[in-house]
Amino acid sequence: MMLLNLNTTEIALLIAVPCALAIAALVLIIIFLFQRRRLKKEGNKKVTVTTVTDNNEIVSYLGGKDNIVSSSIKGSRLTIELKDTNLIDIDKLKENGVEKVLVMSTKVTLVGPTNNEINELISK
Repeated sequence: MMLLNLNTTEIALLIAVPCALAIAALVLIIIFLFQRRRLKKEGNKKVTVTTVTDNNEIVSYLGGKDNIVSSSIKGSRLTIELKDTNLIDIDKLKENGVEKVLVMSTKVTLVGPTNNEINELISK
């Protein structure tokens, strides 16, 4: 009987407030589920950092000592000028800690945390 004594504004508020709360809760649940899925995908990525130990292997992945013309390093980027870029083994370089390999006409840019070590090995 009490509903009969309420005006239309009060009835609208009684309906709107619970609906708004339900919609807000639904939006938060959807955001949580998407974030959880994204975190699971990121968690499945394998991150391995290796250190470069064998100078002959790294040099051979770049086509050998005779293929290397020069090298320069800037931050996490190691740029190597090569005689023939077709001789490099990108997969082996990535197995040894290089994150990205950018191949240009006669230059290769390696991006990764082991570049200082690789540069030292090339310079020897």
